[in-house]
Amino acid sequence: MNDKRIVKVKLMGKQWRTIPFSELVVGDVFCLFEPSDMTPVVDKNGNGVFVAMSKPFPDKDNPKNLGIDAEVLEKPEFPNGYIKHEASDKRTKIK
Repeated sequence: MNDKRIVKVKLMGKQWRTIPFSELVVGDVFCLFEPSDMTPVVDKNGNGVFVAMSKPFPDKDNPKNLGIDAEVLEKPEFPNGYIKHEASDKRTKIK
């Protein structure tokens, strides 16, 4: 069973694409989902769409896990369900 969280990164427009966490780059708009039931992962304030402020890095307490510096995106739009295909591979960037 895969216990890694599912990462969706926002492409240009309103489309989202599932990618490995390790492929996030600075400026990516992304959200995380639990693998068992696609429940969005949210912070203590209920925010679940973020902007990557760093590349993924090994967690200091458990180097097998990756962490990332991220900020909450204002006015987020969660992706709906699974993304089957995308028209573009260009990611949405926040500068």
